[in-house]
Amino acid sequence: MAAVRPSRRRLLRAHRPRPGPDPRHRGAVGGLPRRGLAGLPAGGGPGHRGQPRRGHPGGDRVRLAGDPLVPRRVLTGPPALCALIASDDGSDRLPVGARTPCDGLVREDRRARGAGARLLAAAEQVARDRGCTRIVVSSFTFQAPGLYARHGFVETGRTEGLPIEGAAGVHLTKQLRGSARQRRRGYRALGEPHAQPQTGPPRGPATRGKGDYESLEALHGPDVLTCSDATAAAAHGAWSRRRGRSRESPTMTTTKQLKSRVRARMARTGERYAVARAHVVGSVDAGPVVDLGWALRGGVDPDTAALTNVLAHRGVTGPDGPLTEPLLFLVGGGLGAGYILWEFAHDDGRVVTLGFTHSWQYFDRRLATTVDRLGLDVAWARTGGAAGAAEALSSTLAAGDPAIVWPDRYHLGYWNLPPFLDGQGGHPVVAYAAAGGRVHVDDRTLAPLTVPATDLDRARARVGSYRNTMLVVRTTDAAVPADRLRAAVRAGLEAGEDHLGGTSTSFALPAWRKWSRLLVDPRAAKGWPTVFADRRGLLRALASVWEGVESAGMAGGHLRGLFADGLEQAAVLLDEPGLAAEAPRWREIADRWHALAETALPDDVPAIARLRTLTATVTGAVAEGDAGSAERAAAAEELWRLRAEHADAPPLDEERLAAVLAGMSGHLAAIHDAEAAAVTDLGAVLNR
Repeated sequence: MAAVRPSRRRLLRAHRPRPGPDPRHRGAVGGLPRRGLAGLPAGGGPGHRGQPRRGHPGGDRVRLAGDPLVPRRVLTGPPALCALIASDDGSDRLPVGARTPCDGLVREDRRARGAGARLLAAAEQVARDRGCTRIVVSSFTFQAPGLYARHGFVETGRTEGLPIEGAAGVHLTKQLRGSARQRRRGYRALGEPHAQPQTGPPRGPATRGKGDYESLEALHGPDVLTCSDATAAAAHGAWSRRRGRSRESPTMTTTKQLKSRVRARMARTGERYAVARAHVVGSVDAGPVVDLGWALRGGVDPDTAALTNVLAHRGVTGPDGPLTEPLLFLVGGGLGAGYILWEFAHDDGRVVTLGFTHSWQYFDRRLATTVDRLGLDVAWARTGGAAGAAEALSSTLAAGDPAIVWPDRYHLGYWNLPPFLDGQGGHPVVAYAAAGGRVHVDDRTLAPLTVPATDLDRARARVGSYRNTMLVVRTTDAAVPADRLRAAVRAGLEAGEDHLGGTSTSFALPAWRKWSRLLVDPRAAKGWPTVFADRRGLLRALASVWEGVESAGMAGGHLRGLFADGLEQAAVLLDEPGLAAEAPRWREIADRWHALAETALPDDVPAIARLRTLTATVTGAVAEGDAGSAERAAAAEELWRLRAEHADAPPLDEERLAAVLAGMSGHLAAIHDAEAAAVTDLGAVLNR
């Protein structure tokens, strides 16, 4: 294993190793226990494929009783500690550890006892203690892909042609998080120096050297932990303090600007946080953040993403790899269609409800259908009492099992909704751990998000139709057979085609045609010119359209793009190229939905543009977990104040409002026709 910190050219001159022994480089003596660690010495020697390699100075060898656990090998790069985690009892033989490279794995007769998990956890803790920002695991057998996936490792490369028959070096990366202050504290605990600062501030980023990855090619035997030395962040902090300047890193300003650009893109395009950030930052995949053993992979559709992430954590895969969100979305029935305009007498409320998934009107049907079609072993709990439900969730988490739960959004707290939305429902999230009176939840987030346990208990009990419902997947470390997966995907596609092709004007494609007509029909009792004759609540209705259609909202959006991705994956699985040929049509339909949302909330109106930006800010800050709590609270306060200011009428004059409703009507009519034709053609492909 290699835990590495980004290197920068600007530190090379300031931190070039000194000739001769340096007492400050003490290997594991300063803070890591000698017990259970074996270091690699410095010096020259053969590397991968017999090529000579340059050693590094300053390393120390740490021994257990007897011989070192690993043979004499060499690394390139800056001074580092290289270590192999041995067994719990300190033995150099069992169960984790090795005397030779070929023994650098968990013995077959000792698997399924948590030894591999302890190895990865111990290595990660060492890396965190040393302030490293990521870990790279190099394995030549790769016999437990589910183990690595559950601990947040993703494959980032392979080295072929190793001098072991049938072996290939598989490199997997896990991103760690930590502040520069934590990293400097880790160095001091180990008695190591951090970089000697330059005489001025750092002057921009530089490319990373190859030493860390070249060293992995040489280490095709045991998994070895390598921690490189100081970072540019530490150098800048030391320089700022010495100069008497602010301790705030210049990257903080950059981070604020970056967030602003991401939020602006979300508001402009309607994209979800992860997609918008990838466009702004660039598609650099550092792997998911892992919190208490749970990998935060994000997602699009709340229901499908929750199940996808639980299955990945449990090591449940397809026959040829992970079960992806697009494919599981198809298994559950895929797309749906639905439109209802509610009118409530008690508060004169007018609420627009949109449905974009199969069986959207039933909270649990899609997930129940999906796990049934896949043949998974699951447990449903629907405890009526609040105390019993809280105890059931607590014991489930204590046993290490994640649970899918259905809380009310208002009581969850992190959406910062106003009181009038109390009891209006929500979508499923995953509760995966509990600590310090708080529950760690995954709401397609990309960083740790926690909720007070009492708030989650109250949120789960709030909505009567799914009060205290909980789904736990029991299946672990299993691959769904190919024939079963193919049958599940085909059944889901056929169910979706049948559902969309129905005649219901509320729960099938005719709903779009009805909605198109009602937007401009002044004679219909449910026509928008009638319901919103006084314009009260109209901005809320238009905002509901934008939030419901775009993935920058709370619930995933129209999901036509996710469906298109699923069709392409199903085409390979079912060996049916016609499915892939249908995918571009659904992406074109997705563009039509975006045009509808743009028409509903035109961003050339300043107040509406601000409303969109604030909505995107809240959603983006939720994706950032607890770190975004202050930002989303402030944004939500302004958002709901702005919506209250325009509750009696949207900031649109009569002429513009008429154009908005007419434009929406035209878009919906075209969407209905396009989706009806696409469903017909999809049925033809399935019935060949």
